[in-house]
Amino acid sequence: MGRKRRSGKYGAGKAKSGDSSSGSHPSQRHSSRPKPSALSFEISEEADRAFLEAMAGLDPSKIPGKDLQADEDAMRSALAGGARSRAKTGSPDITLDLHGYTLSEANDIVGNKISEILVSKAGVVTLRVITGKGHHSGAGGSVLAKGVHSYVEQRFRKSIERIDSAPADVIVGNLPIRGHFDVVLRCL
Repeated sequence: MGRKRRSGKYGAGKAKSGDSSSGSHPSQRHSSRPKPSALSFEISEEADRAFLEAMAGLDPSKIPGKDLQADEDAMRSALAGGARSRAKTGSPDITLDLHGYTLSEANDIVGNKISEILVSKAGVVTLRVITGKGHHSGAGGSVLAKGVHSYVEQRFRKSIERIDSAPADVIVGNLPIRGHFDVVLRCL
C-alpha cells in the first residue's frame, strides 16, 4: 500500500510543516521580524471623559464582564463630579511613577513625596501618581491602583483639595481605562 500525498494547503509533493524534510516551521523562517508586543498607552483626560460619556449611554447588560453593576456605578461616579471625581487639573506639577514597587514601598515613596511637597511648596500643587493598570498583577487587578489611592486619601485627607477616583474604580468590561490618578494638594 502506497503513501497518500496531500494536496491543498501543502500541495502535492510538498512536505507538511513539522516533517523533517521541510526545514524550520513557517513561523520560524522569518525570525528577524520583530514579534508584536502588547499596545500600552495612557488616555488623556478629555478622551477619558468622552469615552465614559459614550459608555454611560450603553446598556450594561450587553457588555461582557464579571461585575456589570460595579462597572456602571464607576462610570456614573466618574461622570457625576464631586470629591472623588477626576481632578481636572491639566498638566501635573509633579509626576511620581510607582511601576515595579510593592504596595508597601509605593506607599512609603508617595507618603514621603507628599510630605515633602506639603512642607516645601506653597499654594496648590498637582501630583500625578502613576500606579499602572495592573496588567501584571494577576486576577485580582492592580494592587497599587487600589492601595496607594486609599492610602493617600486616608493619610492626607486634610491637605487634599481634589483627588481623581482610583484607577481601579474606573473600568469598563473589567479593563482599567487609566493607570494613574491626580491629587491636588493645598500647601502652606
